[in-house]
This record gives sequence, structure tokens and C-alpha cells, in this order.
Amino acid sequence: MKKIILILTISFLSASLFSQSTQLDFSMQFQNTNQHQALIFPNPTYDLAFKVQSSSIITNIEIVNMLGASLYKKTITNYSLNEITIRMPDCDKGVYMVKVTFDDNDTIIKKLLYR
Repeated sequence: MKKIILILTISFLSASLFSQSTQLDFSMQFQNTNQHQALIFPNPTYDLAFKVQSSSIITNIEIVNMLGASLYKKTITNYSLNEITIRMPDCDKGVYMVKVTFDDNDTIIKKLLYR
């Protein structure tokens, strides 16, 4: 659980030239419900191959360009693998999104830079 605290300082200037400071605490707590993590490496990649690594069971990997078009999709059938090598289709250099889906249908999206 993370806590964000915003501290606001307000200064008043009067004829006697004094300054008054007030701190307001706007605490907000949120909980990250996504328990899955995935590592994509090398990132940036200089060729069309990269690896996806996770301690959770990955069931699908999809590569999407910045316009939302799906360029590659792979269903993983060997659940014992914790590192998967992906060979991207022939595509232009740029930024892509790698969508990783886990066995409980939870999904995370990571950026991949292809140079």
C-alpha cells in the first residue's frame, strides 16, 4: 500500500512583511491489485528478438504498435517456462507495447523500444 502526501505552503505578504506558512495533508492511500510482474529485456532492443521473464504463469503475449494494431500474438502452452523468447515480425523502429496475460486473466502492459 502506498501513501501520497501533498504538502502545500501558502505565503501571505502584508504591510508588516511577515510570512505565514500552512501545511495541509492530503493523504491518499491506494493498493496495487496487480500482483504480477514481468521483465522485458533487452529493452531497448536493437534486433527483432527479446525475452519476457516472470515468476507467474504467462499464457499469452501480444505486441501492439502505438496505433493499437496487433503485430504479434503468441499463446504459451508450456507453463513450466519462466523465460520466453519472442521474435518480433519485421517492423519499423519505434515504441511498442507488450501485453502479457497470466493464467488468472490478469494483464500487464510494458513498453518496448526497438532501435
